Amino acid sequence: MKKFLKVVGGIILGAALLVSAIYSAMWFLVAKNVRAHIDAFWANLPQMENVVIVGEKPKVTGFPGPPQVKFSGVVTVDPGIAFNIPELQIIGFPLSGLTLYFELPHGMDVSMISGEMKGMHVDFAAANISLPQYPPLQASYSEIKEWQTLEDPMIVNGFDARMGDIRIQGRGILGVDEDLQPDLRLESRVDGMNALFDRLAENTKVDPRGLETAKGFLKMVSKVDPATNLPYFETGFYIQHRGLFIGPMRLYNFEEIIWPGTPKENLLSRKRLR
Repeated sequence: MKKFLKVVGGIILGAALLVSAIYSAMWFLVAKNVRAHIDAFWANLPQMENVVIVGEKPKVTGFPGPPQVKFSGVVTVDPGIAFNIPELQIIGFPLSGLTLYFELPHGMDVSMISGEMKGMHVDFAAANISLPQYPPLQASYSEIKEWQTLEDPMIVNGFDARMGDIRIQGRGILGVDEDLQPDLRLESRVDGMNALFDRLAENTKVDPRGLETAKGFLKMVSKVDPATNLPYFETGFYIQHRGLFIGPMRLYNFEEIIWPGTPKENLLSRKRLR
């Protein structure tokens, strides 16, 4: 009996060591691949119009848990909007169809360089995102174009953002449109309606009459949370046609993203349309 138990114990130990060796090899292979993508993205940054990143290149850590990528710095896009990020965490295996967890544990400061909106502070934000089955391998025109034709967006399984008394939660999809510009569609629940509209009145150039009309309408369709006895409403947050929307209200206009490798004829035809 003792000999039998010793054999079984040896088999279990051997199996555990084999599984551990396979997992370790897979982890470091994935980490190497992630580092290669980060290196390629960093190398492409000087060619990307309307995107500037100031900060150290992220490293891959986290073993033996899921891979983690952390970034601290300032990201400027458009070039009218800057995100000052104390810490961004991305956790998970970045493989086709799998889920990544994004978190800003210390929030971020958003500065508006242009005059359409003022700055604001986000206290906390997090999102759970499933990757496409066939994601682009790099941030280039050819890769983004191929991804767009596949109609294979990222799935936002859930997100949570908090700004003072405002909390926004929901889910949706993220992809690119036919012009390869961001296409974000989030169906959301907003707690702190009065605080949200006060913030919009202070920080945007949206027509005050339009804000009051929207606020009045949303009050009529708002619901009351039985747990807190406070009102909330449901609406869409969108980035479409290079605009940021809450419901039908357009809050901001973005400059066009020009991906590295965009054919010159595309650039010329778009300039003629402007």
